[in-house]
Amino acid sequence: MEEGTDKAIVSLSGGDMRKVLNILESCSLAYKTIPLKKIYDVTGRPSPDDIGVMFKSLTEQNFNTACNTILDMKALKSLSLDDIIRDVH
Repeated sequence: MEEGTDKAIVSLSGGDMRKVLNILESCSLAYKTIPLKKIYDVTGRPSPDDIGVMFKSLTEQNFNTACNTILDMKALKSLSLDDIIRDVH
């Protein structure tokens, strides 16, 4: 596993061991190794990099451009708007 993968799994699971096992099982079925980026892909949650791009867009672009950036990423990665708002906050 990559460095930080274990922390990402624990964070995404909210400390629930059943969720940890589900994440690990899903990753092991899809990938031989478990890279950090794939943890977020498997769980459907925005990665820290995704949140960084969205936050930068919100703080540096006009509203319409930032909104379109977020909606495009949401659709492209099948992200929940609730997860995006929680993680940006």
